[in-house]
Amino acid sequence: MTWLRQPAGQDLDWDGVTAMFPDAAGSVTRLHRVIWEQGDPVLLELCRLRIATLLEFDAGLRIRNAKARAAGLTHDKIESLNLWPTSPLFSDRERACLALAEQLLMDASGMTDEIVDDVLEHLSPSECYALVQAVSAMETLQRGCLVLGMERSPEESWLTPAPTAGSPRPESNNR
Repeated sequence: MTWLRQPAGQDLDWDGVTAMFPDAAGSVTRLHRVIWEQGDPVLLELCRLRIATLLEFDAGLRIRNAKARAAGLTHDKIESLNLWPTSPLFSDRERACLALAEQLLMDASGMTDEIVDDVLEHLSPSECYALVQAVSAMETLQRGCLVLGMERSPEESWLTPAPTAGSPRPESNNR
């Protein structure tokens, strides 16, 4: 259910949003395409899935990015995403980036120098800034989709979906 008016019996999808708000939806699509073209697909996919888990955005959890899979993201790592702080499957780089993503999602004003410094041990300042912007864009999109009651994620249009084994939902865990 959504607060936007649609023809009776039709669920709102990204095409419908684009038709109602072409400039805004087009800007969102272009932004996300740039994020995924320029960023590390494994880090971005881990952050995207973690955000979707914490927001309970099921439509986003059903998608897996083929570029991330081709770059080495495994099904086991995705299944262990709720254990990222302690799981040996995650590198220090991934842990630092996931910590930053979670802090931005939960309370951006609580960001600490320590969290940023941990990321800067693995990413350049410009890569860190790009990650912050990517996480912000992912969160905004996912929250918007939840508010609009969208059953499918528009992420499908800019991510190359990877085959999944039922696209298991990573368990939520607020650490």
